[in-house]
Amino acid sequence: MTLPSVFLSLRTELLAFARRRTDMHGADDIVQDVYLNLCSRANIEHWREPRAFLFRTIGNLIIDRWRVQQRQLTYLDNECNTEDIVCPQPNSEGRLYSKQQIARLVDALDQLPEMTRHAFILNRIDGLTHIDIATRLG
Repeated sequence: MTLPSVFLSLRTELLAFARRRTDMHGADDIVQDVYLNLCSRANIEHWREPRAFLFRTIGNLIIDRWRVQQRQLTYLDNECNTEDIVCPQPNSEGRLYSKQQIARLVDALDQLPEMTRHAFILNRIDGLTHIDIATRLG
């Protein structure tokens, strides 16, 4: 019994196991990493239960990666100010897109009857309730 033969016979099950515990791309990477890691240093003849050993190794690697990810998120939350990372000004593409959206909104508002447009603006811009708008517009 060799590692490649055991691994290939269980590969579908190992991927399904990893995918239930992490995202699809992460599962593929984890299963591949386990195989490469074990190829370089494992002696399968000493394993009593190769199937259980592979599943356990994949489970442990998933937990290790999750812990690293949590540490990174904690570090970013504690150490980084997002204003230092994100540019507060939109790029030229973002500005153009915003201008186009505003132009579309203005065109749509211009097509509404005057009272409907006024009610819409009172609701969406001024934040008035339907009752307040009805009272204000009579």
